[in-house]
Amino acid sequence: MTPVTASPEIAQFLSQMHGTAEIRDPQGNVLGHYAPFTDEAVGELPLQKTDRKNNLALKEVFEHLLSVSPDEKRKEILRTSLREMT
Repeated sequence: MTPVTASPEIAQFLSQMHGTAEIRDPQGNVLGHYAPFTDEAVGELPLQKTDRKNNLALKEVFEHLLSVSPDEKRKEILRTSLREMT
């Protein structure tokens, strides 16, 4: 990532954001996305418990993608990945 130094006006504007934001120019073109920095380390976030019936294992996802993909090159990549999982 390339570091960029914001002008005081831009820094003031961005400091008012309380979540991620899509930044646009006056014509409405997307310039980029902004996510404010937090001191909370990602590795320290608690994992959320979910019901297993609503989740799929990676192997199940790859098997599904293999069954619906029309692209032979992608199918071969999926087959190789599935072989490596077993």
